[in-house]
Amino acid sequence: MLVFDECHLLHAGVNDRSRRAVDAMLSILNLSTHAPKADYLLLSAMMSNAEEVAAWITELSGRKCLPLNMAWKPTRQVRGSVVFPSDQVADLRKRLAAKRQELLAAGKRKPGPPAALKRELKARPLGLLGLRFRWDSMRRDDYALLPLSESEMLLSINAKTWKLTPNVNSVAAEIASLASRKEGVKSLIFAQTIPYAISAQDAAGRHLGEANIALTEDERHLYNLALDELGDESALYIEVVGMTVARWPSLCHHGLLLPTERQLHESLFQRPNGVSVLVATSTLAQGMNLPSHVVVIAGDSKFDAENKQLAQMKAHDLLNAAGRAGRAGQSSYGLVLVVPSDVVEINDSSNQIGKHWKSLQGIFSQSDQCLAIEDPLESILDRIQVLGEDAGGDADYLLRRLPISTQNSDVDGPAELLLKKSFAAFKLRKQAQEDQLTDRIDCALRARRKLQELDEEPDWADKMAANYGAPSEVFREIWARLETSPPAGRTTLDWFTWTVKWLTERPVVVSQMIRRESLDGFMGESFKSCDDDKERGERAVHAVLAALKAWFDGKTLAEIQKLKPTVQQQKHFEQARRFVLRVLPELAYVFSLPDLVCRHLVAEGSSSDMAELTSVELEKLGSCVREGYDTVEKLALAKIRGKTASRIRVHRQWKEMDWWMAPKVPGESWQELFERVRRSVQAYDQE
Repeated sequence: MLVFDECHLLHAGVNDRSRRAVDAMLSILNLSTHAPKADYLLLSAMMSNAEEVAAWITELSGRKCLPLNMAWKPTRQVRGSVVFPSDQVADLRKRLAAKRQELLAAGKRKPGPPAALKRELKARPLGLLGLRFRWDSMRRDDYALLPLSESEMLLSINAKTWKLTPNVNSVAAEIASLASRKEGVKSLIFAQTIPYAISAQDAAGRHLGEANIALTEDERHLYNLALDELGDESALYIEVVGMTVARWPSLCHHGLLLPTERQLHESLFQRPNGVSVLVATSTLAQGMNLPSHVVVIAGDSKFDAENKQLAQMKAHDLLNAAGRAGRAGQSSYGLVLVVPSDVVEINDSSNQIGKHWKSLQGIFSQSDQCLAIEDPLESILDRIQVLGEDAGGDADYLLRRLPISTQNSDVDGPAELLLKKSFAAFKLRKQAQEDQLTDRIDCALRARRKLQELDEEPDWADKMAANYGAPSEVFREIWARLETSPPAGRTTLDWFTWTVKWLTERPVVVSQMIRRESLDGFMGESFKSCDDDKERGERAVHAVLAALKAWFDGKTLAEIQKLKPTVQQQKHFEQARRFVLRVLPELAYVFSLPDLVCRHLVAEGSSSDMAELTSVELEKLGSCVREGYDTVEKLALAKIRGKTASRIRVHRQWKEMDWWMAPKVPGESWQELFERVRRSVQAYDQE
């Protein structure tokens, strides 16, 4: 049975540069080929076209698939928008206009708002709360207008246009802090970016004051593990005093937290006597179940990197974030407040409200089932049909992942069959557009042949490319190097050095195998201007491999951060974090490819020489790179110690117990090596 929770992740956004949706669709399609009797359970609270998806699964599996649409929720929510009195907003705008005119009259052609004026931009926040779950009414009686604070809150201003703005992060932090002053109330703030999340975390902490929350034994352990990895306590996103108490009652949650940091922050927020405010980015909006009584969404717009401007959040993104209010089994009620990205003024006496509120109403008038899932392959196939080889990196990735036959002359048969089983193909057949479907598939297959330079008899490398997503020439290149110049030794370090040498000589592999957004984040803003894979690889390879060697040798993130002197010093070591969390997993996959080539050729009987190269060191090379260990024995020690030891501690402990280790047995398997290390660890611990 395939259970796919949050299956709306099949739906790729318009400017989504990740491969997640494509991988998800290919997983379903490939499973239907390799396990035709498998059952399917697709789950999502956001899906609006369950009947259509069920009909596709029915056709795909050959068995009836039942759609289930449920409006029931385990919690009830009150949803509202932060608004401000129209008379106060009008007065602030009038003062801004007068001051700007005064400065212009004084000859200041491009005046910025004076600091003193900025400190005066205050208004009292009100909550316009819907008395119905869905805002599908324009009747005033269906909404309640209530004060959110006894005092005014500071708004902000655009320095160039002098436009009054709602200061969403500051206002959200203050509202969440007011709510959390009530004992036991947990507030969750959603911020648009990591810097905004950190800013709101700091603001909430200042409003609530120091808390000095005692860490539990498990939390102290998580803190120490994170500190080991980072090598500098100031780099953590939590301030701990004396290694025992968390100083502030607010924390952040985002994609640059190390796993141990994330667990620590979640543990402190889950505890009734822990932190009361958590500020998160969208990483927490996907199905996380934390005890948040109040959810404050700081802004209903997000930055569109493609068009370089703010754009209205999609309905499913906003509703998914709102769904974190309340928690089944703990709190049956929740409050959601959106701080709109534009100042929304209200005049209750005349029943008038700012026009931006209509955008919010259009979203909250929908049910949670607001997203019609579309096949991520559909838009890619359309682009391939129009643009051919210039369809983009995601198109190249899809084409390389299409299956291929090496057993008969029908090279494209498996790929054609897979594409015909897709959700996009199903919808075209339902619309009686078989000709369009055939044209798109034919264009994709032609583009695949050109991309991979396929002839009528594709070889083992073409087959591996379809299975593993790497270009076929990469597999051929690895095989040629294994045949002509294998490493002199067979240790983990020998294989690591051999692969590093290959990547140094062929830097384009780095840019081909590591996603663009991962490299961009690690290398910095100037790197984004590189035109092609060759230039990107040449610029990135030395920085990437230098960081990798430091990680492999057991260095801390503080030491890895120092390897990028051109990057402005960062308090939290963001570049090193991006390397470990974004670049490293994909780089580790590259280091696993030599073993895949050896095993494939041995299994196919294509090369007897490859059998001599297979070993546990080569088999676990990718894992050693991912986990950061320069010997397989250290990897085994890390598995034995589990969550009790960090990577740094494993390296340190190995130096103490190396001489306890029984000698290596030639040709031993991973299980045999693991048992050898385990016996040595037991002997060491007994001493």
